[in-house]
Amino acid sequence: MLLAVTTPGWRAEDQALLDRLEDASLARAMLRDLAPERAGLGRRGGGLVRHLRARPGGEEARRRASAGDRAALLRVARPARYAGLDPELLHQLALFEEAANPRSPRALAAWLALAADPEYLSRRAEAVAGDALAERERAAATRALPFAL
Repeated sequence: MLLAVTTPGWRAEDQALLDRLEDASLARAMLRDLAPERAGLGRRGGGLVRHLRARPGGEEARRRASAGDRAALLRVARPARYAGLDPELLHQLALFEEAANPRSPRALAAWLALAADPEYLSRRAEAVAGDALAERERAAATRALPFAL
């Protein structure tokens, strides 16, 4: 929470929205730092910073980034190893690295690490496909996902 508003009528939901907007703004700025010519992360870019905040040093890096020093947050976004990271963070890192450079070895490494988590892929496939696919078709698509990356 970079900006905390304490005026009467300010709700926790308002603060959560403000936090998401600030996170999205920081994610866009990080991408511009890496690849000014790239289009962006889309409307969900703030998810990256939200997940980075949960990493060791993440909150402090976010505070520094909001003051203009995004290097610390970028270091948190580029761990030495992807093994053992939360799959939602891996997903965000893969999208971020791919947005910065579609041929990035970091993006490929994050996608491959994510492919090693079939439960996450299954949950994502269910969330995306919903009832549009029968369970058997959804399971087959989920098994094929690592090869489609």
